Amino acid sequence: MNYSHRFFLYGPFAMLLALAASVMIYWWIAATALSKELDTLNNREIAPGVRMTFAGKRIAGFPFRLDTIFTGFTLEVPGAHGPVLWHTDQMAAHTLAYSTNVTVFEAAGQQRIDWTTTSGTQQQFAFTPGALRASAVVEGGKLERFDLDGISLGGARLAAGRAQFHLRPDPTTDALDIVFEMRAIHFAGDAAAGFPDGLSYAHIDGRLAPEGPFDPLRAGRGDWRQAMEAWRAKGGFLKVDQAALFWRKCQATSSGNLALDNEHRISGALAFSLASCSDLKVQAQGVTAMSRTHRAILAVLAALSAVEQPDQNGDLPITLVFRDGVIFVGPGRALAQNSFFAPVGLLHAVY
Repeated sequence: MNYSHRFFLYGPFAMLLALAASVMIYWWIAATALSKELDTLNNREIAPGVRMTFAGKRIAGFPFRLDTIFTGFTLEVPGAHGPVLWHTDQMAAHTLAYSTNVTVFEAAGQQRIDWTTTSGTQQQFAFTPGALRASAVVEGGKLERFDLDGISLGGARLAAGRAQFHLRPDPTTDALDIVFEMRAIHFAGDAAAGFPDGLSYAHIDGRLAPEGPFDPLRAGRGDWRQAMEAWRAKGGFLKVDQAALFWRKCQATSSGNLALDNEHRISGALAFSLASCSDLKVQAQGVTAMSRTHRAILAVLAALSAVEQPDQNGDLPITLVFRDGVIFVGPGRALAQNSFFAPVGLLHAVY
């Protein structure tokens, strides 16, 4: 009898069983370690000032993923005037069992954000998303990229068809690239005055420079307020490469530089170009006496359009100035005798 033929018959099958057994054992060991680590971190700081709490969890995803499904999940981060809490009924984190540098997050059900205002009052914003996903890439112990994407965000005071946020180190310079975008934004109640059709598009594309002061934060070893103060002390600034705001037929696009003053308030200026906005007076009617900043801006823009001449493209150049805790709107060219800058709102300390 030739036993070598049996080896070729049973050998591959035995190797397959051994491989499957090793995968099962590895996944079980990794899942057990992850479960114990999460139990240790529950209701404790996972980074300076950041606390994670959950009511329950389970590990799934066998054999190639590690899926952690949380119930009653709350994330607490320090804010300027007290803690900011994000609560979701259901949240899941997904990683590959053999490569944990990329984590994908999903949240479902009602989302609630609680924070404390400058006056010490408690505020809450609740919304229900059609989909809410995020991803984080960690390399060398530091966050290299973060992406957040929400679809069909429905809230009682604010709704949006889509909202996105992206963050990464700039590969060409010492800066962090940031992108924020919202589409199909609708306001409710008094906030809708002047914008009955909402905003069709809002976008900010810029760079935080220098990037170095944020390294401890990206590594999970520093508080965001300490990072911001180190960034400010080094002459940090936000270079706004492009900002855009579209409503009705109006198109406002801008660029400029922003920083923080000694009181940690936003300081700087953005140069805007306002196009296709012939009905500013109509939009400003009935809202000029209200206290909300966007209503004051509409009223000032309507007044500016009556005294300032458009540029060669037919657009109205304007300037948005942040100085000494006040937001000003004025013309976008050298001041003429009939030009003016009008205050439209107040600035509070970021931290």
